[in-house]
Amino acid sequence: MSFTNHIVVDGNLVRDGEVKFLPSGICILNFTVAHNTKRDEKEEVHYFDCAAFGKYAEMLVPSMSKGTPVLIVGKLQQRRWEGKDGAKKTAINIFVTQVMFGQGTKKAEAAVATDKEMPADDLPF
Repeated sequence: MSFTNHIVVDGNLVRDGEVKFLPSGICILNFTVAHNTKRDEKEEVHYFDCAAFGKYAEMLVPSMSKGTPVLIVGKLQQRRWEGKDGAKKTAINIFVTQVMFGQGTKKAEAAVATDKEMPADDLPF
C-alpha cells in the first residue's frame, strides 16, 4: 500500500537560512517559515522547520534572507533521538523539494528540485 506524504506551506522566512555541510560534502540548508492564519477572528502564527539538500540547497542560499515570502513544497520527515537526560524526543521537519519566492520581491523566481538529488541514506534526520 502506498501513502502520500506531501505538504505545501506559504509564509515568510523567520531568519536567514543556515548552511552546514555533511562530511561527504553535501550542503544542508536549514530555515524556518512562519505561516499566519486567522481562526475565529484571532490571528495565529505557526512555525515550520525546513531543510533543503545538495546542489539545490546551495542554489537557494543567496535568496534565503529573513522576511522573504516563500511557498515551500516538500514532505514531512520525523526525527527521533534521546536527550542528554535520557528522555525520548521527536521533531517533524519539512524535507524541501521546491521553493517559490513571493511576487513583488527581487527574488520572484521559482526554483525546482526533486528528491532524487539527495540520497536517502545521507539524510541527517
